[in-house]
Amino acid sequence: MYYDELSSSVAISFTREEDEGAFPVYFTQGYGAFIGASKFFKVRGLKLPDQAVRYQYEIISAESAGIGDTNSTLFVISLK
Repeated sequence: MYYDELSSSVAISFTREEDEGAFPVYFTQGYGAFIGASKFFKVRGLKLPDQAVRYQYEIISAESAGIGDTNSTLFVISLK
């Protein structure tokens, strides 16, 4: 997960590799999947009650965002 303070956006990149900075994805029967990222929001100074809603996202290449390699995809969520 990445946070851009200027645009108030969060970018999520999924991986199957072990990374100590990664957040696990949890799957449920009736609700799909979610990420328990409260620690990420706390470290970034984001107030969870203010941001705890469902957001639309945009899919972009990691290369266009200057993050990762050319084969990675980012899901970008604007918090504004």
